[in-house]
Amino acid sequence: MEIVNQVQQILADKATYNQIPFLIDTCAGMLEVGTVLYTSYGYEQTNIDFYKVTKMGKKFFEAMRLPRENTYTGDMCGKAIALDSNQGKIVKGYWKSKCDGDRVFESIKVDGIYASRWDGKPKYFSSYA
Repeated sequence: MEIVNQVQQILADKATYNQIPFLIDTCAGMLEVGTVLYTSYGYEQTNIDFYKVTKMGKKFFEAMRLPRENTYTGDMCGKAIALDSNQGKIVKGYWKSKCDGDRVFESIKVDGIYASRWDGKPKYFSSYA
């Protein structure tokens, strides 16, 4: 919240306006090594993949695809959770974030698919034939 207050103060003081990119970069530091992400995508089915961030850069990161445990709750559908692992395919990711008042807007892509932070709760999946 301190960063947000600093950004608001700088916006009010036009003489220090050029400091905003630094503060946004500081705010953007919320994605870090160890963060677990998930993707949800598909056509006629919902695929879920989990990833753990293994290396961070300014705009790019590397993540390891995690195994998952599926619990079927119906015919060809259920809930999936990530299983922790030190082995998995390494993929590239891209992220950016922006502070706007007291909100942070974040865009994360893993292996070309939009991703979200995993909250630890099971995620719905479905399969097709």
